[in-house]
Amino acid sequence: MEFKLPDTFAKVKIFSSEVSDGPMNRLLKEGRDSFRKFLKKIGANKPLASGGQPRHSQIEIIKKSAFYLNADGLLTKGDYVLAVKTADCIPLLLYDPETFLIGAIHVSRKNLISGIIGKSLKNSLKKLKTNPLSVKIFLGPHIRQKNYDLKEDSYRPLLGTKWESFLKNKNSKRYFDLTGAAIDELEAIGIIKDNIYDSKVDTFSSDMCFSARRSKGIVGVFATVIFKK
Repeated sequence: MEFKLPDTFAKVKIFSSEVSDGPMNRLLKEGRDSFRKFLKKIGANKPLASGGQPRHSQIEIIKKSAFYLNADGLLTKGDYVLAVKTADCIPLLLYDPETFLIGAIHVSRKNLISGIIGKSLKNSLKKLKTNPLSVKIFLGPHIRQKNYDLKEDSYRPLLGTKWESFLKNKNSKRYFDLTGAAIDELEAIGIIKDNIYDSKVDTFSSDMCFSARRSKGIVGVFATVIFKK
């Protein structure tokens, strides 16, 4: 799926694969083949950099085409295709029209809490001399609060912390607002709320996307990519 974006994204393209494109799991031959076909389909014929899904808070500044196993985030001012693979977590895409920086970040509940935005992205933007006020953010398809209930051992450590405000109690369950928490972190590092755009797609509810929570057996992942026109 290609997303219709504001004019501020006019010099980049952002796509997410769909279930019909096949799973994009790197460890499966089918996944690697599907990913290559997807890139060809969307015309992403530039050098590729993609990250793993370690759910850590490492962001790499890309200067060469490679697979960055230990990185959940990729940033570059170069002419690359950046890819992130998810199945309920947020594929966060970044573009700065002032410095021509692009980025692709895998945002999970765990690495959000450990600082992938509040520490790693903040420090990376500073290192790259990028003003957060000019940065545009796109939140790709991901799970929404109404479908993101947590088990007790997952929500209990959040009680009494700032993250508790993103928990909603309903029918004796606790639901986490991953979207709201990510936006709050982005605003805290200086990103303007009006520069944050949301796909509004819920991976759990949509049959276009793979969803870890909805899947049985091997979990398929979908790819979200950004590249300059």
